[in-house]
Amino acid sequence: MQKIVVLNLGSGETLEINDVTPFALMLRDVLYEGDWELMNKEKEYFENLMEEVKKLQKLERYLGVELDFQMLGPFVVSEFEEYTNELGINLASLNHVSLNYLYDRAFDYADMKYYDLAEKVVSLMLKIDPNYAPAYELLGTLYIEQGNEEGVNYLKKAIEIDPLLIGAYSMLGEHYYNSGRYREAAQVWLKELEMAPEHKFTYFMVADAYDRCGEYRKAVEILEKFVTMDNRSILALYEISQFYRKMGNDRKADEYEKLILERIPYYINDVEVWAKIMFKHGRYEEVEKVVKNILENTGEHAALELLLIVPYVKTGRLQEARSILDKYKTANSWLYYGKQNIICESLNEEEKRACGLNH
Repeated sequence: MQKIVVLNLGSGETLEINDVTPFALMLRDVLYEGDWELMNKEKEYFENLMEEVKKLQKLERYLGVELDFQMLGPFVVSEFEEYTNELGINLASLNHVSLNYLYDRAFDYADMKYYDLAEKVVSLMLKIDPNYAPAYELLGTLYIEQGNEEGVNYLKKAIEIDPLLIGAYSMLGEHYYNSGRYREAAQVWLKELEMAPEHKFTYFMVADAYDRCGEYRKAVEILEKFVTMDNRSILALYEISQFYRKMGNDRKADEYEKLILERIPYYINDVEVWAKIMFKHGRYEEVEKVVKNILENTGEHAALELLLIVPYVKTGRLQEARSILDKYKTANSWLYYGKQNIICESLNEEEKRACGLNH
């Protein structure tokens, strides 16, 4: 060990810091969530570090604060492994460690697309615990994001170890979907829903996957199941009505449209499809009332104001319609184009010309 500095604690008491002392602190923070007591439970695996541990505990008592190894610099995997090798620490023999810190670092690297660094941290996690399912999930995600099909096997491995690892199902389904393997995507997402039936968005993804392969009946079934859980979802009712139309069952489609006509949107994201059906049935004033109420009471979702163009035109308030149209076409054109279809399909050619939509 090489001496770095000798600290004078007063009254003739000193504390020698050497080149191994910082590693003891790193080990505590990386594997034991900053808990000396937890680390001491495995002191037999790093007896040659215990003198450094005592120094650091003494220094913390003297300073009155908890030390943090990141004050000394960032965590570097190669440096960590170099120390463990030199000190003869068998990482796989440790029983009380937490891999939360390492997982967070790997996730951060992956998020920044530093894939090599992320993979090195994941490799370290698997050295410590070869059955750590979240590491396989993250590794699978890393590979898939880089276009490596081997990621599928790692995601399957994660699920095999921990069938409750919801993120692995979600990612695997997304990969199958993006690869055009829609039936496989649907099957994986259905397993996700078995584990987490509260994942509302996944019901719509399953329905979309079935839609892509023309299995409209199955799409209806999954959304009808969702509606039994959340009967406030107008979007689900709308999607069901559309699938029935694709199946040529206009009677059932009309029944679901009628259900939409009897509702007021509970979710903001449902307002647009609700307005679409309301416009189809000439219920313009009701849309105006609901949209204005949202705008006045929340001060948010300004783009919903574009829906007012339709009731304004239909009731002859062309100047108000043009004012909204001009406002968004010049300053927020992307918001306008997001609502353009629903506006245009609700107006005839003469009405479009009257408010300037044909210009």
